[in-house]
Amino acid sequence: MHGPDAFVEEIPDWRPYDYVTDRTILDTPSGEVGFPHTIEFEPIPDGTLIHYHFALPETEAEGALAREIASAYGEALRSAVPALVAQLEAEGASHTTLR
Repeated sequence: MHGPDAFVEEIPDWRPYDYVTDRTILDTPSGEVGFPHTIEFEPIPDGTLIHYHFALPETEAEGALAREIASAYGEALRSAVPALVAQLEAEGASHTTLR
């Protein structure tokens, strides 16, 4: 993400196709606040199940910000799913070979 609304994301750990651990750092009036979370991909018979694991806030500032943005963050994740599914289906269709 670029521009005035950009935020920093650190990726301290990943295992391609299994999971990625990300730490999103947001600049707030109280200073920088980080939110570590892991996104895990679980193969299932008809696709992939995506799990989001969020770490508990370590400081009061993290806790206050988490409470403030929780519903908006959850809605952003939910609203992104249809576009992600469409993108993945299009990518899968482009790799389908007719015999």
